[in-house]
Amino acid sequence: MQPLINLVLSAWHKGAEIDLDGIGYGRIHWGNKRDIKRECSSYYRLLSGLAAVTNSKSAFEVGTHWGGSALSIYRGLQHNSDKATVVTVDITTESDNFIPAFNGHSITKLVGDANSQEVVSAVTTLLPTADFMFIDAAHAMMPTLSTFAIYEARLRPRVIAFDDIQFNDEMRSFWQVIRKGFGTLSIDVSDFLPEARDRKCGFGILVLPRAAPDLLSSV
Repeated sequence: MQPLINLVLSAWHKGAEIDLDGIGYGRIHWGNKRDIKRECSSYYRLLSGLAAVTNSKSAFEVGTHWGGSALSIYRGLQHNSDKATVVTVDITTESDNFIPAFNGHSITKLVGDANSQEVVSAVTTLLPTADFMFIDAAHAMMPTLSTFAIYEARLRPRVIAFDDIQFNDEMRSFWQVIRKGFGTLSIDVSDFLPEARDRKCGFGILVLPRAAPDLLSSV
């Protein structure tokens, strides 16, 4: 467990060095669900740092919302490649509010259900493999588990981040499945780094076994 904690802490510190100015969350999902949050979410720093310290060059995201997390991940990828690539999927077009910020960047947004055959085919055409993956969409066990299973098999990522793993009973059940399957290769960041994500939401990190020798031996 300690090597994974060390990796997360390294990512948190690295994220502080990455320029995330101008990246906001967008329309809030809580309260009146209308106000616009223009501040950078703390977990964006972690996502950007994780992309950087894991030497990732490509990423896939489910749950674009306004595009803040996709752009944060992209800026982390830029530390490793001048050909960094992000593909992100959402059922809404709300990211159109921030899409202008993507101009000149290799970020592709797809609209649709990430678990549908149409979107799966489109994603894998654009991105045959992905080093990094972030899942933050339907906060229910089976859709999240399906997304994980489909894209873990198709894209063969090295590390996956999951938001809101403590958000409700279904997400806690999903996280229990991951923990049972991967043990010490999985961790909830909110257990030891609440400034990145608080406990009521939770934030899971999974290093896939194929990448563990490389990623966890160097921290």
